[in-house]
Amino acid sequence: NFDIRKHVLEYDDVVNKQREIIYEQRRQILGEPTLKPIIMRMVGEEISRLVSLYTAGRYGDEWDLEGLYMAVKAILPLPASQSAAIADWEQKRPEEIEAQLLEQAEQTYDNLEASLGRESFHQAQQTGLRLAELAEADAGGLYKLLYQNLEPHLDAEVWEEVKTKPLSALSRETGRRVQEAFGKVLALQHDRQVMLQVIDNLWVRHLTDLDNLREGIGLRAYGQQDPLVAYKKEAHEMYQDLLATIQHDIVHRIFRPVEIRIQRPRPVREMRTNLGEGGVRRPVKAVEKKVGRNDPCPCGSGKKYKHCHGRADRAPALQQAQGTAQRTTPQPVGATRARQQKRRKKKRRKR
Repeated sequence: NFDIRKHVLEYDDVVNKQREIIYEQRRQILGEPTLKPIIMRMVGEEISRLVSLYTAGRYGDEWDLEGLYMAVKAILPLPASQSAAIADWEQKRPEEIEAQLLEQAEQTYDNLEASLGRESFHQAQQTGLRLAELAEADAGGLYKLLYQNLEPHLDAEVWEEVKTKPLSALSRETGRRVQEAFGKVLALQHDRQVMLQVIDNLWVRHLTDLDNLREGIGLRAYGQQDPLVAYKKEAHEMYQDLLATIQHDIVHRIFRPVEIRIQRPRPVREMRTNLGEGGVRRPVKAVEKKVGRNDPCPCGSGKKYKHCHGRADRAPALQQAQGTAQRTTPQPVGATRARQQKRRKKKRRKR
């Protein structure tokens, strides 16, 4: 039993080491004030790998620049003219192509950040309210996120002006600074969502693969292999593939356009009272609620209304209905039939 528990702990130790690294990456993502350096490092490594892959030949005729164009276009937007881009790359070395693509990637990131700030600030201005009012009316939304994280990106004077004035009343220079701060906050939130979603999904899949590997690793003993050593080796290879896949998926999703949808706060309903002109209180009509036949009786007896006070309430109505029926009821049909029978008997006697 001791040996079995020892082997189980050794297997679990492999997973725990990988888990510590992944969780440390998640804590870093949640704690960093900006994720742009980390993202640009990933993008740089991915672009460098692609350039080395498609320009592996010694001469330019051996390069697959069309394949490079399509591979890079899946990461970030490139000039619409593929032929012009390829013609430009043909005149450059692989290092120059890589530097140009990295510059375009950084410019694309800045443009995305500016677009997020411009669109969100414009929508906030249209409400005509202060940011604090928007955050209170939109608890849990983007306004709340902006209000909680905007202060570190602004000067003290600008932040005080943002708290006291409506966003539509800010000066042009102050509005420009607030718009840039909006872009930084929303870009950080977007980067965190993309990175954490990719890491969490792939990590869960990786744990499933490790469990499947662990179930069948014991058969390696029949091939004169130590199952634990084989498990550690293959788990390490799977972990390296996991890191590469995480970087690949983040790079291919981080530059996708983001649509900002900020829900407008609901207008506060106007309170109405029963005060008339001059502040004189007007009488309020009491609304009588009709009691159903099967509802509990209002007297509190616990009986149904129809078996309690409903009988007494229905009695006048029943009496009135009976009197009306008596006045309007015609003579009974039986008297007419009796007279007809007498006439028939007289006719028979005469015959």
